[in-house]
Amino acid sequence: MLVTLGIIGVVASLTLPSLITKYQDKVLISATKKTYSVIQNALLAAQNEGGTIGDNTYLFDTNQTHVELAHKCLKYFNAAKLCENRNSADCSKYFDITYKYAVKTISNGGTIGQKTDYPRILLADGSVLAVKQQPSCSNKWETCEQDENGYCKKDENGNDIMIQGGDDACGYIYFDVNGIKGPNQYGRDAYVLKIRTDNITGIYYNPTGSQSLKNILSGKDELIYEKYNLGESVN
Repeated sequence: MLVTLGIIGVVASLTLPSLITKYQDKVLISATKKTYSVIQNALLAAQNEGGTIGDNTYLFDTNQTHVELAHKCLKYFNAAKLCENRNSADCSKYFDITYKYAVKTISNGGTIGQKTDYPRILLADGSVLAVKQQPSCSNKWETCEQDENGYCKKDENGNDIMIQGGDDACGYIYFDVNGIKGPNQYGRDAYVLKIRTDNITGIYYNPTGSQSLKNILSGKDELIYEKYNLGESVN
């Protein structure tokens, strides 16, 4: 009897964490679908009211600031509060969220996270949006050529391979489906949407959890991420 109970205990200790993780992932996937739908509906409402159906530039007007965009967005989201910046009353905790990269980013031999300082829109369901307004819907710059994991490709001398980069986004919406609860990691509960003139899409860049979002929006419902601790060494 004791041997049997011991075996059951070992098996449970091995399988229970996996079952818990799968359940948590399902909850986050459902929340992601909901928040994504809320964003879609808000953009459509803005198009219906002040712009042209299929054109996002009424809401994401390139002549406005991040804060002006955030104030305009409040009308179309069931928002409980707007945090213009981290110094706004009781807002600092929302700006201290560190979005962990789903793919490790190497900086001085360790992993790093990402913090954005754009205005936060706190929705009634606990999700948090950060909005970023671009100065143009067509931006050009020089950047490094990246591999599938988002790392810069190197030439034979170890230097970054530079190419002409571009961005057709009028703005961006960063969203965390459960606010400050965690895990606050790209690919699990946090994502970024690129707002183009005529559509929205996830930024298809692995460190921002693009593969997870692709899976969710296609109905595959599988999260792709890597568990790690900020600051840990990377080989």
